[in-house]
Amino acid sequence: MQRRIQWSLMAAGVVLAGLMLRYADRLEVAPVAGGRRGLTPFFSPDGRWLGFGDGPALIKVSLAGGAPVTICDSCAGFSFTWGTDDTIRYHTAPPDNGGTRVLVAVSAQGGRPHEFARPDSASGEAFRTPIPAAGPPHRPVHHL
Repeated sequence: MQRRIQWSLMAAGVVLAGLMLRYADRLEVAPVAGGRRGLTPFFSPDGRWLGFGDGPALIKVSLAGGAPVTICDSCAGFSFTWGTDDTIRYHTAPPDNGGTRVLVAVSAQGGRPHEFARPDSASGEAFRTPIPAAGPPHRPVHHL
């Protein structure tokens, strides 16, 4: 598998050039198809797809080429990870309480997101830095 590096070119919180992709063994840089406003990028476990947020939408694009595919129109969130079970997990603020965070999952094939974990705020529970862990065994996913 080829190693890839991806990033968003931003200044003062504004996306300037969108998502960019570079292979580790090459100097050329190319924009990611459909990633002009893309943020929070993440790779599929096999490295063949790049997922990213675009406002409330969750998008994926094949790194072999092709048009971007919308996974979900209402999946705004943070710390996305794509598990080997083809499920994308992330955290977001629920509509009923923007001051907390819940963990949510959606199929990478598309569909509606569903909440799978919510802290019990009445007892003081909270997700301080909720970063869902997903990936092949013995290969943890790290967010920088």
